Amino acid sequence: MENNLIDLRWFLLTHIENINNILIWQKIIFTLSFIFFSFCSLSPFFVNHNSAFKRQKYWLKDVIFIISLIILIIVGRWTELLEDHSMAGPDEKLFIAAATKLVVDPFFWKSIDTGSSGPLNIFVLLIPKIFGFKIEYASARIIGLICILISTISLYFSLKFIYNKLIARSSTFLIVICFATLKSSDFFRYSSEYVSITILSLVLMIICYGYSKANKNNLWIFFSGLLLGLIPYAKFQAVPIALALAIITIHIIWQKSQTKHGLRNNFAIFGAALLLGSGLVFFYLLAFSVFDDFYKSYILQNLLFYSSSSSKLFYPNFLLNFKLHFLFMIGWYEKSTRFLFILSLGFIYIFIYLFRFYYTKNRFKQFSKTFPFVYYSLFILIMAIYAVSKPGTLFLHYLLLLIIPCGFFIGVCLGEMQDIVVNSKSNKTPLIILKIFLISTIISGFILSGITINTNDRYLAARKELVKNYQDPVAIAINKYAFPGQTIVVWGWASELYVQTGTIQGVRDGFLMWQIIPSPQQKYFRKRFLDDFIKSKATVFVDAVSPKMFFFHDYKTQGHEAFPEVAKVIHERYKLVEEVNGVRIYTLHPY
Repeated sequence: MENNLIDLRWFLLTHIENINNILIWQKIIFTLSFIFFSFCSLSPFFVNHNSAFKRQKYWLKDVIFIISLIILIIVGRWTELLEDHSMAGPDEKLFIAAATKLVVDPFFWKSIDTGSSGPLNIFVLLIPKIFGFKIEYASARIIGLICILISTISLYFSLKFIYNKLIARSSTFLIVICFATLKSSDFFRYSSEYVSITILSLVLMIICYGYSKANKNNLWIFFSGLLLGLIPYAKFQAVPIALALAIITIHIIWQKSQTKHGLRNNFAIFGAALLLGSGLVFFYLLAFSVFDDFYKSYILQNLLFYSSSSSKLFYPNFLLNFKLHFLFMIGWYEKSTRFLFILSLGFIYIFIYLFRFYYTKNRFKQFSKTFPFVYYSLFILIMAIYAVSKPGTLFLHYLLLLIIPCGFFIGVCLGEMQDIVVNSKSNKTPLIILKIFLISTIISGFILSGITINTNDRYLAARKELVKNYQDPVAIAINKYAFPGQTIVVWGWASELYVQTGTIQGVRDGFLMWQIIPSPQQKYFRKRFLDDFIKSKATVFVDAVSPKMFFFHDYKTQGHEAFPEVAKVIHERYKLVEEVNGVRIYTLHPY
């Protein structure tokens, strides 16, 4: 069955390997896509809405803008599908291995456990299999790409609902360029942030829609509550942002409800929708007797991991008092986020200026109907910064949680500046500021695109080597003793061995950090591993603690021999058959 599935990464590599001048073609296509998108984005500036020529109005259609947006992001990011296992992130490998296990045993927390990442991040990886594709790096990144497209389109409609196409397209312009030109591997590997930012962006769009409509339809309240209730089952780290959106929703409900009866009904709808997802999860946990595992490995371990002490596992000398400062230092590592974060900080100062000058000194007392979104967007941005900085770990992919909040905040500030320009006839300062920031946004996008066009794509340049090294020596050795679809167990942190060999992980945990590193729940995790291992009757056991592998290098203190219970099982049931790059491969004794 697995042999009939398409390996998307292998398909792409083998079909582009011999294409002449592919590096040049990639630059040409990206340039044309950028021109097309730029023209669609800036069309509200120069297209006459009242023009009798239909061709001019064509550029203002949302469908044309969205098509241009999709094309540019895909053209800018498709080469990331070629990246091999040696460069893939540890979380990405873990998630793909877990999704492969779910195909044969679809019970989360009972068959698999992905640590701080919730089940929604893993189940979405099964979608490519429905369409005949193998679950691997390229198919996982396609899911991440779809999440980015949905998030960006949701941001556009959020701003369009409360302002207009001019503001929505101007604000979305830099966000799209940012996503299309991100080159750091941390930003395009499939990570636990993608599903969260998709859900949060959809909720933001629904909230803006509900605010802009004067009808009494409560569906927007229900769907915003339903989606927000799913966030804890995607990534706990995104809960502060979800909390901000929930508070904003409650405030909007309070503002729009005309009677106490209507207010109570709307709050009841929102509360019920918010708890619906958790209710279904609760019944699942009881039905399959995994409540204890859910609590200990997902709730309690998440609380321990996201505490300040978790950062010491990765950065022992990191000064937690400078987390926020260092967060913005990370932004300078990647050019795309650098422009975005600096522009966001600039808009914060502009907001303070406008609020102080026009609403106090100039007696410009008439607030716009959308002015609450200044507070809303700032609140969302602050909570996003808190969510990213709270763990104290410097993982660059955390910044994905900031991109949409930055874009929304920029859009809201632009929208309010436009309103002040319209209402302030005597003073040209607001118009000048608006033009400066619009031009700054556009110039930033052009600079980022120019850098991308002038840089050779590293994956296209290395395509022949990627084909040659498609499977590493350790995986080749494992496949001598275990065929795709068979069960193996890997000791250490090497989920890529499951992915490369096409085998199924025999234990719940694809990485064994909490079994090896001393922690408050180490005893629980060790016992769980041992129970799963014995029950699995795995064909092969792999000790991946080696200087050439990820994270765990010292076999004397971290190898399976250092843990008597595990060593006993290996001694009694398995025999060493091969060692490759320090990785030891054991096979099950025949009975």
